[in-house]
Amino acid sequence: MALDPEKVLVYKRYLAKSAHRMIERDVARERIKQQLDVLRDMHPEEMKSKIDELERRIAATIQREGTLRQHHASEDIFHRELRDRMSMLEGRINKYLSTREERLVRITALEEKIAVRLSDKNEQIATLRMDIEHLEKIARELEEEPKGRKKLAKLQERIATIKKEISSKESTDPSPL
Repeated sequence: MALDPEKVLVYKRYLAKSAHRMIERDVARERIKQQLDVLRDMHPEEMKSKIDELERRIAATIQREGTLRQHHASEDIFHRELRDRMSMLEGRINKYLSTREERLVRITALEEKIAVRLSDKNEQIATLRMDIEHLEKIARELEEEPKGRKKLAKLQERIATIKKEISSKESTDPSPL
């Protein structure tokens, strides 16, 4: 199965957001580390203002870490739901495709049965028409003979019967299988 371009874009956005958050976290930690290094080298008078600034940065970093955790938790829930929906939809698609294939097989079988019945019927009609032609030829010959009147009457009855049979075969619908 090929990759869905929309799914790939969602996944790329998720990775980009996660990478951006990780970079922000690392930058905040690096700033705190730099502040601590500066404090180690400082005089006590300057230290109070720097400690206040450091406390603000630590509080901001802690807050940012908390929001990152919240975002991560909500994204995990969203992705779990999205994955579940995707698997449900894939199941539906697979069921639809298998049903479609089964339906196509049944339709093909029915079409073959109809074609066989039509071809059998057409062959029977063609045979009956050939019989009529042959019987009409015989009837013309019997008309010329004076003694063939009884045979001619039976022959004409047979021709009429065959013509009725042909018309009934031509008018019947082959669809009831």
